[in-house]
Amino acid sequence: MISRQQAIARKRKRYSTGKPCPHGHVCERFVSNYACVECMNIKMKKFHAAYSRMWFQKNKKKARASRKAWYLRNIDKVRKFAKIRRKNNPASYMLSATKHRAKSLNIKFNLTIDDIVIPKFCPVLGIKLRMGKGNTVNSSPTVDRINSKKGYTKGNVAVISHLANSLKGFATAAQHRRIAAWMETFK
Repeated sequence: MISRQQAIARKRKRYSTGKPCPHGHVCERFVSNYACVECMNIKMKKFHAAYSRMWFQKNKKKARASRKAWYLRNIDKVRKFAKIRRKNNPASYMLSATKHRAKSLNIKFNLTIDDIVIPKFCPVLGIKLRMGKGNTVNSSPTVDRINSKKGYTKGNVAVISHLANSLKGFATAAQHRRIAAWMETFK
């Protein structure tokens, strides 16, 4: 404990009385303005967040260019992080990739992490689902839109193998039956 007067005499920037500030923080205070250090930290975080948002709105091109330059300088680090994320939390990675795909295709998206349930086996082909090591393989789990005309919405997605998803494509069930019937004629 050190009083404000003692802190001034010792040429310190902070002092502590052991009493809480009006917001209940029991911590050091600044000699210059009596302010609680914790209250000032909270105030500065809010200020910086608001300032950052305002600056970004005014300087979108510059901010994007800066982010892109950072990405290009750190591409190996970004790829390493993505690989670790893909391995440790495949559902989160798949959700993020699906959201990005929906945005680029301009289709509806309202999924959450709870909607991405990765089964052990592909429900279509029965093969064991496995994540590829940095690339997509036939047994990789993928998010499929059951009805391709609807977006990535709750109740319209299933996690199936990449192979099953590729075979399914944009064809309808009737079109698949016609293909199967045609293939049966060559037995």
